[in-house]
Amino acid sequence: MKDVFVISKNKGQAALATVFLIGGVIVLFALTLAFLALRITATTFSAEASSRALAAANAAAEDGVIKVLRNPGYSNTYQFDVIANAETEVDVDYDVVTERTTITASSVVGTNSRTVEVIVGISSSTGRVEVISWETLR
Repeated sequence: MKDVFVISKNKGQAALATVFLIGGVIVLFALTLAFLALRITATTFSAEASSRALAAANAAAEDGVIKVLRNPGYSNTYQFDVIANAETEVDVDYDVVTERTTITASSVVGTNSRTVEVIVGISSSTGRVEVISWETLR
């Protein structure tokens, strides 16, 4: 009688190769998901930092406008602390000839920097102060 339970040596090799192939595909899939999750998280943090830098620059520019409203001939460069982890600098330059003040506010959060420029006109006869332009430079 033939032995029914004799197992061929080649069947084990095929099963082992199949297990390694499936395991490799699963590991590759897991590494791809981990990489994508890392990139999405990094992008989200970068976008948040850029938004915080822009908000800080706008707040600093508003502070510069307030200083010009209180003192129309104001001209100075100063640091403005509005949010944590942000380095914000405001440069207020008054031009006597054009009677305009240029306010440049730059803020850096992490590796993201944003700059806002505001041009304010000041009438020497009436003392009226008006914002001529407000734009984000970068």
